[in-house]
Amino acid sequence: MDTQKLRCFVAVADKLSFTKAANELYFSVPTVTHHIKALEAELGVTLLIRDKHTVRLTPAGEAFYPAAREILDKLEQVTYRLTTERDFEVLRIGCTSHAEMVMLTPVFARFRRQYPAIRPDIFIENYDKVLDRFEEKELDLVFVTDNMLLRRKCARLFRPFCRMEAFAVVDEEHPLAGRERLAFFELEEQVLIRMSNSFVPFNTGNPLTRLIEVHGLQGRDIHCDDDRLMMSLAKAGYGVAILPGYCIPTYAEQIGLRCIPIEESQKLVYGAAVHRGREKKSLEAFLRLAAAELRAGPRTMRKPVEAEDMDQ
Repeated sequence: MDTQKLRCFVAVADKLSFTKAANELYFSVPTVTHHIKALEAELGVTLLIRDKHTVRLTPAGEAFYPAAREILDKLEQVTYRLTTERDFEVLRIGCTSHAEMVMLTPVFARFRRQYPAIRPDIFIENYDKVLDRFEEKELDLVFVTDNMLLRRKCARLFRPFCRMEAFAVVDEEHPLAGRERLAFFELEEQVLIRMSNSFVPFNTGNPLTRLIEVHGLQGRDIHCDDDRLMMSLAKAGYGVAILPGYCIPTYAEQIGLRCIPIEESQKLVYGAAVHRGREKKSLEAFLRLAAAELRAGPRTMRKPVEAEDMDQ
């Protein structure tokens, strides 16, 4: 049984309010509602009755509450004991590409020297799964673009670091490799190697999104949801990989790839989301190091976000 479901149920039962429970848990009301409905479906009973003005426990809810509270209390005791017995803390980080870890390697190195007792735990998946885990408090921070957060209601702070556009990634021997910039019409005859929007969510208003979708109607494009494999296929000459800057590792040109900006690309604001009200000194230090690194370059990939725009 998912402990998040139990936490949501106990919080609502204690407060007799979905809104107050959501605020306490730093969840959105729909998230709390979803977890309780899932718990009720799992148990096969109705635990709470909610009308326009009140929330109350059903007889089944009253019977289940002490057991749910006991499970959470015991879990908290065990977690505390295990945490205090180990000699290190864990910083849980989510991101959507392996290239991000290459960009962040210098950050981890400096952070380790400042906080040797804190170890990173990295989760790499598509941004829906990353943000689901972030909302469930299973991750301390996530590296995302601002538009990835648009449909998410969780209480969080977004720290923008830089702006990144989309690039056409080709082998250095490709006929287009010498270009400084490309217009999309110059790619119309090319096979595109592309990710699904669950990994690379271009803005709905971004002209490039529609152009890529129309190009895909030809049925020749290669779909791949791994940034490393996309670059390998581009290097092997299978086509042109279309990737935002944060999915392109800093060593790309060293292995014979050329990354060419696409004119129609809308610049994505890239940064990190952290839970509001849960900032720690060590987490703030990590964010400062990441901001300094990502704003520094490579200059062709990133344009700094002004300092006054740091907190959103």
